[in-house]
Amino acid sequence: MTHKIIDMIESRDLNDVVVWLSSFPNLQIFSRDGSTTYRNTITSAPPTNLQVSDRFHIFKNLTDYAQEKLKKELKKAIPLKMTEIEDKQTEKDIPKTMTFGEKGKRTLELLAQGMNKSGVAKQLQMDIRTVNKLSHMTESGFQQFFKTKNETKRK
Repeated sequence: MTHKIIDMIESRDLNDVVVWLSSFPNLQIFSRDGSTTYRNTITSAPPTNLQVSDRFHIFKNLTDYAQEKLKKELKKAIPLKMTEIEDKQTEKDIPKTMTFGEKGKRTLELLAQGMNKSGVAKQLQMDIRTVNKLSHMTESGFQQFFKTKNETKRK
């Protein structure tokens, strides 16, 4: 093993990958990202081929798993007290259970109450660009924006 990159392919198309791999019949170890095209193509090659994750994805997966583990463990270990206001807001405005239309209406309500756009985006777990777009909409634009596909078809 030389631990040197021999070549990199620029395409993810199955046929391109097959052609590219056939030009290196002596390779036995492949460092790749999470692409299923690469996985399937390398798997269909001779079984002596070994697939390994590239360095970036190894560290990314490791940090993601560690972060999730810490979140689970710390949630149990550190009780957080909520203020009465935060508790009421949490019960009333759980963003994961709100529809996009409900989030849109709540966005306008919070902006009207004087909350800044970044605070609204954070509370409702929305992108700041969506909050900006909603804040500049007229009433008719707002209604049109939240129509379902079925409502649009019926019209």
